[in-house]
Amino acid sequence: MIKIVYILSQNSLIVKLLIYGDSSLPHLKIWVKKLSKKIDQIVVIDRTNKMSVTDNVIKYYDDLNIKLIFGIYQPNYLHKIKNRLKRIFNSHSFPYYSNRAKILDKLINIEEPDIFHIHSLFDRSILFLNKSPDVLTIYGSETSDQNFLSIFSDDIISNLNNIKFIQSTSYTILKQFSHIFKFSPSKTRIYPWGVDNELFSIDNYDENKCEKIKSKYKIPKNDLILISNRGVSDTYNIKLQIEIFKNLYLTNLTIIIIAGFTNQELIEQYKSIFDNNNFLANIIFIDKILTQEELADLLYISNYLISIPNSDNMASSIIEGIFMNTYPILFSNDAYLEYLPNDKVFYIKKETDIHSISKQIQDLLSIHKPKLDIAFVSHLKSIFNWSNAISNQYNVYEEVFSK
Repeated sequence: MIKIVYILSQNSLIVKLLIYGDSSLPHLKIWVKKLSKKIDQIVVIDRTNKMSVTDNVIKYYDDLNIKLIFGIYQPNYLHKIKNRLKRIFNSHSFPYYSNRAKILDKLINIEEPDIFHIHSLFDRSILFLNKSPDVLTIYGSETSDQNFLSIFSDDIISNLNNIKFIQSTSYTILKQFSHIFKFSPSKTRIYPWGVDNELFSIDNYDENKCEKIKSKYKIPKNDLILISNRGVSDTYNIKLQIEIFKNLYLTNLTIIIIAGFTNQELIEQYKSIFDNNNFLANIIFIDKILTQEELADLLYISNYLISIPNSDNMASSIIEGIFMNTYPILFSNDAYLEYLPNDKVFYIKKETDIHSISKQIQDLLSIHKPKLDIAFVSHLKSIFNWSNAISNQYNVYEEVFSK
């Protein structure tokens, strides 16, 4: 059953925009809120099962002309049946996806948007839509699922080639899709994510504030703090992180793990691992969804940030950490290197031996804390900010609207 929430209009500018994505993600919430200052009507169709009309997320759209639509995601028991049948028939075009696409097509016809923008290609339903999106944003996590990449048939490619603009935060990610989409350079756009440069800033560092935050989380005053803020899922190599953490032999180390937007089953699984294993470091596992302010507080007190997915785009969560003077420990990949040169952050040498990887991190943590280059951070702030992000996106919408 489709549930619709109407929120009163405050603006009357130009076009009607329909966005299909995960409306609970902080980034998309901010994106939509800022775009509402430029666009008359915005419709967000949520593609997940995380939402209900009573969820707090609706507060983010308060007093804005935004319609939220939920119900695209079928009940969990249908999802489980679908997975079983997929294993039997080895089919990626199971009717589950085409049925979801039919619902989405119907909503698109009802809403009649001037611009249809899909956030992330990770939902197979969109491959069966009758209407191609005008704009597709590729997040980068899509490349971590090779089975997903293998499902593109000629018909699907033909449909997606009608997209007017395909965008991402790095050339690297778009290049990985170049063998699938036969798009011309004129259809691609590279736009860095927006980051709140005021909230994620350590220009006026306050030791008392730092001590209060540490006290709130019961962190010893003199501990080094390593934060993992990407989420507990295979996408972000959490199992490897656990093995690394087990092999860090520092008595004055606190490790903060933020579960993020992972499903509850995985959160409970990894919470149990951290509760039942003996780590020399002090482990703080945060399994609730944090506000941007809470996240900023944790980055404020953190010395290091670890992000080691096997495949990734240039993530705003890494940039937020850098803006808070949290030194990044990363697996090298081309998307990161587009923005973060080798001499500005710490790239782990990808060894097959977990002890070798752990030793690299142990050695880094044991020495005096490395400093981020102030001029380099300032340069990143000129690139990763909401003013640029919204301006760039709105320019794309204007190009679409004018065609």
